[in-house]
Amino acid sequence: MIYTVAPDASGDFRSLREALEQAPSRPHGPLTLVLRTGEHRLGVISRSRVRLVGEDPKRTFLLPQEDALCLQGSDLQMENLVFHQDHTPPVRVQGNRITLRACTFSSLCFEAGNACLEDCEISSPPEFRGGRARFRNCRLPEENASSFSSPDVFSGSEPTFYLCGDSTMADYPPDQSPMTGWGQALQALTGLDVQNCAVCGRSSKSFISEGRLSLIELCLRPGDVLLIQFSHNDEKPDRERCTHEATFPLYLMMYVDAARRRGALPVLLTPLPRRCYEDGGLKRTHGIYPGIIRALARRENLLCLDMEERAEQYLASMTEEETRHLYCHVAPGHPNYPRGLSDNTHLHMEGAMAFARLVLPDLQAICERQVCEA
Repeated sequence: MIYTVAPDASGDFRSLREALEQAPSRPHGPLTLVLRTGEHRLGVISRSRVRLVGEDPKRTFLLPQEDALCLQGSDLQMENLVFHQDHTPPVRVQGNRITLRACTFSSLCFEAGNACLEDCEISSPPEFRGGRARFRNCRLPEENASSFSSPDVFSGSEPTFYLCGDSTMADYPPDQSPMTGWGQALQALTGLDVQNCAVCGRSSKSFISEGRLSLIELCLRPGDVLLIQFSHNDEKPDRERCTHEATFPLYLMMYVDAARRRGALPVLLTPLPRRCYEDGGLKRTHGIYPGIIRALARRENLLCLDMEERAEQYLASMTEEETRHLYCHVAPGHPNYPRGLSDNTHLHMEGAMAFARLVLPDLQAICERQVCEA
């Protein structure tokens, strides 16, 4: 999940300090925080495995609370941020494997650890007091530009998989267990860096209208992977979510174009089937939508993971009753569902794990290919 920090209280957190103290860590990959346009202040960033992304590279400021801002955590990533105003002291870099991209500084002091700076602008010559740094495509004072490089700093990392989708993919809190999205299960099955941005009840249209795709696009980097899976709620009749034969591919292309603009890989997925049987066989309930996804993938030469087809084959190996445990059927008396639950759309933890395994080898192969091509 991507969290937002906004001083006007319009985000998930009001201050960066609050976000760093309260936002949960992820099993794989960094905690990602998008800083909304404006001023954000902090004295020390000591938490490790954090990624800060500014909403606007010219109008998102990260400034010291009192004295200089000190970067102490390891595996910090910061992008699209302005670290100075008039008379701001140098940013003190002390952590290991710190990456700064598309940031603006008045000056920096590398006191310990190592850092990599890409596409940054630095007004004054950096100071080196024990730390190391490598500069790529940075604007430095011309008289010193050639001297600020160290060849033995860290290299790049594996891609992040961003998941866009609905409740069959989404994460669920403990008080809704055993209901589980397959994207949630994916994070437990693998060491891949997964950012599950899927949200219950969203269609390809409403996900965009709520600004969720824009937030993801802001965080995408070259080599990342955008998984796109919609249909369940595109079928709904309300104006906020409904798409049809003409509009559904247009909305899907907005996701594809967002990925391409950022140098990421878009991957389409057909929806998971509902547990709906007719005349002894599984009935397809998604109408025109899976076919549109497959046709768009062919037209645009996109990778398409046909989860509908794979899940149907998997379910066909069982009787109708044997498939019951894969979907969220809960007997009365469960602490989260005292009256029980009979749900043939949403997944039980067992089903989420089983369906995630259907595409896991593909995602691992994609990860390997993206690393090799980086």
